[in-house]
Amino acid sequence: GQDVLTQKLALRAGITTALELEGGGLKVAQWYLSKEGNSLYNYGITASHMAHRIRIHDDEAWQINKDLTAGPMDAVQITVMMGRATEAGWSVSTSNRQQLNDLMRSLDEELRQGAIGVGSVPGYSRTGISTLEQYAVQKAAGNYGRLTSVHGRYYPSALTPAEQPAGFDEVFANALELEAPLLYC
Repeated sequence: GQDVLTQKLALRAGITTALELEGGGLKVAQWYLSKEGNSLYNYGITASHMAHRIRIHDDEAWQINKDLTAGPMDAVQITVMMGRATEAGWSVSTSNRQQLNDLMRSLDEELRQGAIGVGSVPGYSRTGISTLEQYAVQKAAGNYGRLTSVHGRYYPSALTPAEQPAGFDEVFANALELEAPLLYC
């Protein structure tokens, strides 16, 4: 919870830090600036793999969400944007080389602006995100020694019992190969 009421309640429960890890954010530097002097506790955010996918793959959704994309975004706004997006775009389109390079440049910029890692939710785009893209996303975070927080590829709608463990194996193998931190949600 990033709002003041949630922070007050969390502080009473002994919570002193809120990290937006899974959904991440967009325009990380602006997000941090918006928190300065406006947060009762420590905070941090990952760069959002999904928000950048929507920007790259679904121009219609990006246009529909101009009210959200004008400023910094966290998981709340990104979830709204995902709900408004067309399924034909970001969630089922596989990145070509140019799109993948654009995505990596964007994530790298967010990491340089202070993102504590990359938040990736391939469970919402399981047919659009290629194995190469997921590896590249984890590599981008790993290049800075930062984590990738991953919401499993085949959860919650696994077609067979073997799919969910395969989604874990994919990101776990990437983390081992890259020697990169991983948080699996």
